[in-house]
Amino acid sequence: MSDTLKIFTDGWNQLTHSPLWLILAIVTMMLGLTLKSIKIFPNRFIPLVTLPFCAVAYALMGNPKQIDHEISLPRVMLGFYGFIDGFVAWMGHRVILSRFERYIPWLRPAISEFDSAPPIPLTDGSNTKPQSTEPKQ
Repeated sequence: MSDTLKIFTDGWNQLTHSPLWLILAIVTMMLGLTLKSIKIFPNRFIPLVTLPFCAVAYALMGNPKQIDHEISLPRVMLGFYGFIDGFVAWMGHRVILSRFERYIPWLRPAISEFDSAPPIPLTDGSNTKPQSTEPKQ
């Protein structure tokens, strides 16, 4: 049992000493997968939630001293870095994790009622051509 605890604490120490961009990328992917598992949440809105989340989190938790002193709003620049980090995490999911969704059941997307609904026709049907009732020869 002590070996398992040692492995867990070593992994936790490595994670807590990781750079902020890596931790936020992992948390952003976890947030996206959590939103994907909620059936009433449409999958197309996941990037609209995860990208601003990562930008705001990086702006709040980032170190403004790492930004050049000539920039007047370092938190805005940190937010931009967070947005880029969220985009990289989203693309990492789209390119890498989506290939494993069929093998790992909890990565499979939940089909929401909004995504599985039939498409709405663009016309009301009043301007379509009348179909001929004569049989084709």
